Amino acid sequence: GEGRGRKFQSLGVAMPPRPSFVACLLVCAFVLLVLFRRTLQHTRCDVRHHASDRVAKDGVVELQGCSQVVLDLPDRRSRRITQLDLAHNYLADLPEQILLLTKLRVLFLLDNRFTQIPPVLHGHTALQVLSFKSNQLLRVDRLPRNLAWLILTNNRITQISPSIGLPRLRKLMLSSNQLTTLPPELIACTRLELLRVSNNRIQAIPSFLLRMPRLAFLSLASNPAVQGAGQLAPAIPRVALAEVTLSETLLGEGASGRVVLGVFRGQSVAIKMYKADNSDGRAQDEVQVAAAVAAERGVAGALAYVQEPGTPLALVMELLVDYIPLGRPPSLDTVTRDTFPDAMRMRGFELDLLLAVAVTVARVCRTLHNRHRLMHGDLYAHNIFFRPASGEEE
Repeated sequence: GEGRGRKFQSLGVAMPPRPSFVACLLVCAFVLLVLFRRTLQHTRCDVRHHASDRVAKDGVVELQGCSQVVLDLPDRRSRRITQLDLAHNYLADLPEQILLLTKLRVLFLLDNRFTQIPPVLHGHTALQVLSFKSNQLLRVDRLPRNLAWLILTNNRITQISPSIGLPRLRKLMLSSNQLTTLPPELIACTRLELLRVSNNRIQAIPSFLLRMPRLAFLSLASNPAVQGAGQLAPAIPRVALAEVTLSETLLGEGASGRVVLGVFRGQSVAIKMYKADNSDGRAQDEVQVAAAVAAERGVAGALAYVQEPGTPLALVMELLVDYIPLGRPPSLDTVTRDTFPDAMRMRGFELDLLLAVAVTVARVCRTLHNRHRLMHGDLYAHNIFFRPASGEEE
């Protein structure tokens, strides 16, 4: 009572104030908000809530950024899923119920906690595209036998089992791992068209790769077997990030980074912001190569590079005004072959223009090889730009 309160005060002990009504209300509101967010998250990560008529029609489900994923499949609609994206979760295994997705063709598991490929997937005969990019895989064991695409970039893989010899495999991504060699069983992948093994620890290039009948794209950069680029060449200056103005205008995006419009020393430029992990090798090697060939005719010129702690490596390049690409990137079906939409086919390329492009590309490749001991590893129509009005090409 009051007597005890006065006694505590006389002893110099401060009584804690009673919480106000507003404070209690704020605490209750916070607790309810947390519970509500968890409920929303759990709902968004439950396949049952995506088994709607819309999903049954297009077959695509995205369950990303969840602390828990529920794969209970109560009806036929959910079993019509053809593409399932489980990126950016906390998964280390998959339930047996995934085998009930009998029409599942594409499974993305980017940025999870897998240390091995779940054995349950070995029995999934419908899977054609499988991605475990940016996980914690240590080895590759048994795989779904009908895979066409296998993406294992940015893991800790040191060993690949002989089961990698998949007869229908067309694209294999193994960059940014810890491989020291490639298994000879890989030669059984007679349909393999694209192989990326850059940024590993491969000591020697296996000779059997030369005997693979359809292998058209091979990325080996940033391996001991390939001469490293070393230090950045002084041909272009290193500048501070404050000297470059970046915009939100996206000019293009690929495996190694995104290109945005910017301004450098008063002129409009293209700026490539490199991704932390990519399938093309180390970003500093690409920048060094760009610096070495900056003055060569027929190559988009590099003007400077930005390298500061805590920011992505960036390359400042000349902006190709009024230039257009010769083609578009490959599709899921074409793998290594560029695509040419009907609108592009209707442009009616003149024979003289096509001949000029071919001559320029051949000249540039000869210069890169003879003068710089380099081989262009991404020679695609979508990386060749020309200006229709003048016929100039880059």
